[in-house]
Amino acid sequence: MNGIVIKRSPWRVTFDGSFWHHPPRARSGQVLPLEKIFSWAGKKWVLPAAYLCGQGVVLDLCMEAVRSFLDKWGPKEYRLTSLELTLLQAEHPLHMDLSPSLTVNGKVLKYQGGMGVGWYPHWDRNDQEAQWLLEHYGLDPDKGWSIHRYGFPWATKRRPRRLSSLTLTLTPDPIPLPGPLFTVDGPGQEISFVQPVTGQAHTLTVEEYEPQGEGDCQEDNGMVYPTRYITLTYRLDPDLPQEAITLQDRAEGDRPYPKESDPMAPQASCSTTLFTLPEGPGLHATVSSLYFQPPKEVQWQMLLWEKRSDDISIPLF
Repeated sequence: MNGIVIKRSPWRVTFDGSFWHHPPRARSGQVLPLEKIFSWAGKKWVLPAAYLCGQGVVLDLCMEAVRSFLDKWGPKEYRLTSLELTLLQAEHPLHMDLSPSLTVNGKVLKYQGGMGVGWYPHWDRNDQEAQWLLEHYGLDPDKGWSIHRYGFPWATKRRPRRLSSLTLTLTPDPIPLPGPLFTVDGPGQEISFVQPVTGQAHTLTVEEYEPQGEGDCQEDNGMVYPTRYITLTYRLDPDLPQEAITLQDRAEGDRPYPKESDPMAPQASCSTTLFTLPEGPGLHATVSSLYFQPPKEVQWQMLLWEKRSDDISIPLF
């Protein structure tokens, strides 16, 4: 454990509270035992209970995960880049890449927000509150778990007098799958790749590749910021939707620095800047990280965003 002893509060669930802390005078929800166990997206899921509150339904969703993630990603002795963080999140066994909804008496309830905790087996830095959750729901502590609590406001002004049906729908969010890593020589260059989910072969053709940015730097609040970057405009054959592919500069770019040197000043970093999307059917565009001087070469990492599984609907009663 983390060494901090936390006083355990009595178990109760409120609509606006957290797992163990609740607003003053908040009323506890009526527990609705479910004990649903199902498989989805290659993982085991447990729905122990729902809670009927005045403002809506609270649902606890538990996902069993594996420990191999820790062997690959942590702990790291260096700061992860934004690209590594993106890939880490996609592979994280305790990260739920999904959007839930509840259908109550034929009316769809969208989740308003939620919270989550993770439990790694045989790890001395687990939160004590996560251990209490495992104990309350009888989950195996020798397994890895991600426990999320979601709130679903009622679709009606008041809580229904009775529930005739209750169905949970889970929709997976797109996650990034790494494509090729490449550099660009100039317009006309072609890069071939295969979409890993569909197996479809595609060709990326560079249309424009130019350095951008006026001035060597920009000053704001005593800091000097890089303003140079490179734009890459390209076409795909066959084409893909804009949201299905991104290209990201593998480097982090240049860090801002204080106009007057101060060794105690906090460090900051820059990655990308705003730019205008290209005009014309079939055109895609991206920009590099920010630099004080345009880099001689940019390594572009292709990310292909796909849903790894289909939606699933689980009748709860």
